[in-house]
Amino acid sequence: MGMSTSGFEVLGEFSTKVYVNKFLGQSGGTNLLNLSSNATTGPIRDAIEKEIQKKGGTAAIYVSIKYGSNPLQWFANYFTFNIWAPATVTISGTIIRQN
Repeated sequence: MGMSTSGFEVLGEFSTKVYVNKFLGQSGGTNLLNLSSNATTGPIRDAIEKEIQKKGGTAAIYVSIKYGSNPLQWFANYFTFNIWAPATVTISGTIIRQN
């Protein structure tokens, strides 16, 4: 994510977790008619941007995104009759600065 990656210096690795909320579906799974499928896009982009700024970089490469849920989120989903579907997104990658 960022600008062209030719001629760069590696500043370090990052790994962060973001908690997201989807609706009408399963925690860490699908949701009805994909109504809230974009609920993760903004928080993920924001988390990556914060990590880039924190290390003083200009871009992130080799970004890995894992989407899932834990037992607490399953119970929240169950007790709201699958209306609220909280989940966890784990993001990792490498921060670079372009020369």
